[in-house]
Amino acid sequence: MARASSRVWNPAAYQGVGQTRRYFEGWYFKQVDASEQRALAVIPGVSYSADGTASHAFVQIVPGGGTAHYFAYPIGSFTYGSRGRFSIRIGDN
Repeated sequence: MARASSRVWNPAAYQGVGQTRRYFEGWYFKQVDASEQRALAVIPGVSYSADGTASHAFVQIVPGGGTAHYFAYPIGSFTYGSRGRFSIRIGDN
């Protein structure tokens, strides 16, 4: 129980430890160039269906004013760091 409660006080840590159904977690990173003319969002995350039969990790790329791209990966390609600091990896990303 101490490990779960420590995640509550550390939102940077992956919150879905042990989840296998009806769960979504993602992280939104937005980059804007110095001239503020171009923006790019990168959204990595994980998704588990309500019944637990479907799951995947993903990386979504959203260019400002452009078409979004969604890349799905097997859930096993998702790893996260321990010790409460933010660290995730999806495949080679």
